[in-house]
Amino acid sequence: MFLYRIFNVVDGKQYVGITNNLNRRWKEHRNELQGNRHGNAHLQAAWNLYRKENFIFEVLSTFSDINTMQKAEVDFIAKNDLMNPQKGYNLDVGGAGHFKHSEEAKRKISQYNGESVVSMCLKTGEIREYNQIRDVMNDGLNPKSIANPCSDRALTYANRVWMYKRDYLKNPQILEKKRNERQNVKARPSRYRPVFGMNIKTKEIVKYEAVYHTKRDGLSHQSVNQCCVCPSVHKSHMGFVWSFNQDLLLELANKAQKGNINRKEIYKFSLNGQLVEKVDRNSISKTELKGILNVCSGKKLSYKGCLYSYNITCKDQKKRYGNFYRSFLKKDKDGNTIARYNNISELLNDNSQIKNTGGIYCCCQGKRKTAYGYRWYFGGGLFQ
Repeated sequence: MFLYRIFNVVDGKQYVGITNNLNRRWKEHRNELQGNRHGNAHLQAAWNLYRKENFIFEVLSTFSDINTMQKAEVDFIAKNDLMNPQKGYNLDVGGAGHFKHSEEAKRKISQYNGESVVSMCLKTGEIREYNQIRDVMNDGLNPKSIANPCSDRALTYANRVWMYKRDYLKNPQILEKKRNERQNVKARPSRYRPVFGMNIKTKEIVKYEAVYHTKRDGLSHQSVNQCCVCPSVHKSHMGFVWSFNQDLLLELANKAQKGNINRKEIYKFSLNGQLVEKVDRNSISKTELKGILNVCSGKKLSYKGCLYSYNITCKDQKKRYGNFYRSFLKKDKDGNTIARYNNISELLNDNSQIKNTGGIYCCCQGKRKTAYGYRWYFGGGLFQ
């Protein structure tokens, strides 16, 4: 039995919980957060803002008795004031049987339950109006299942199409249109639904009969599906915005294009410092982009044998890579060239007796005459 926490390294806030299966619980948290459907809206908002790389999942304590574990959770939350939104993400005091909704959660639940909805039967076309969502319980339906079909995240519920009444009053024909589209369509996983894509730059529209058909053109059908299901988190994939609803494409494309304006340009350089090309973010995969951004931020020296920089002159790489990629000349005491090395790594591989390169750099900078019995010079290189 474990007391664990999800810690935000950016602002220091944390979420604390208990479980008897650590791997399963972390997998549940991660899947719900990445799918933008976590029950803790405060934690979900932070995850969407700071991304998963800034969150750490770790064990605080282990226990053999469930009562001790529950008491420890209650004490830890109270001691660190984690129910305070300024300090933590917990919504209740912890332990067993102590759950209590926050005032904000109560307001949202009340607002949702008070929504008026309209539904239409797929077979008969009968229309029913409900003054409040909770009124659907009178027909034996689950109020929690109404939100998805109303927001087009699901096709139907209880063999009916649904709309919020406020949307229905604006355009009543939409309900009939939904019924016509889905009358003969059975509920199915989203990967089997038709999907539309729009190129962010050219506004060209493409259509696939099913999400998983996109992999035939080298796209990731998982990424396409995420863009359709969670457009607020996953903006685009391979230069296209994606949606199950073609009418939303132009709006999504304009938002994505507006967001791209503020992105820094990335330039690709060879190891000798020559500009190769300007990187098109939309033409590379997310994995490649992550590796390139790590180079630009200094977390890595290079990616796939190339340098990358936000600066077209590559000056910001000088401090990080200058000495590493400089070429070196090895000469004897008479000044005769013995060998040339493209970088310090080649030099060390060819001279296994050299353990410390400090003396070599001092020779190159003119601070001493020899090192390891040879004269050493910079041979002209990346930033020389």
